[in-house]
Amino acid sequence: EFITNVYDFNINEEYLPIDIVTFNGKFVGDLREKRQNVINDIVNTCLVNTYNIKDLTKEVIKYVKEKYDSDMEYLWGDLKDAAIARNKNNNKWYLLIMKISKNKLDFEENEEEKIINLKNNDNMVDNKKIFPAYHMNKKKWITIILDNSINKEELFKLIDASYNLIENNK
Repeated sequence: EFITNVYDFNINEEYLPIDIVTFNGKFVGDLREKRQNVINDIVNTCLVNTYNIKDLTKEVIKYVKEKYDSDMEYLWGDLKDAAIARNKNNNKWYLLIMKISKNKLDFEENEEEKIINLKNNDNMVDNKKIFPAYHMNKKKWITIILDNSINKEELFKLIDASYNLIENNK
């Protein structure tokens, strides 16, 4: 959770209306939006890097931001490295990134890996690169370990397919 203060440097005082919900004019609304954008930038550039996310994960986050204007949402306070991306048109998830123990995907190892869950109606599970979804509907979602076992272009196509499935409400 962030605590922010906004200052009016013309009078050297804190600008309090930004946190008073009954103030809802254009200026204060624009200021609130700009503050939220700054917070999102801090989360996306600083905190994401703090959690030792592999390069492929960073590229996924950058890809969905640039292509779909999706910011990662960290919904679970106790899981700092779990985040979702939503379709802005219908508010539905199309992507979940989190860290799990590989044994949850039927590996013998217990080491933790970053995974991505994507919506998918095709039967693509091969249990090598693409697995039945962890913690999601296994008929409609897949899991991919973000360890570079799948190439970036293929992963981005699967992200696009997931987004399109959600966009079309399937």
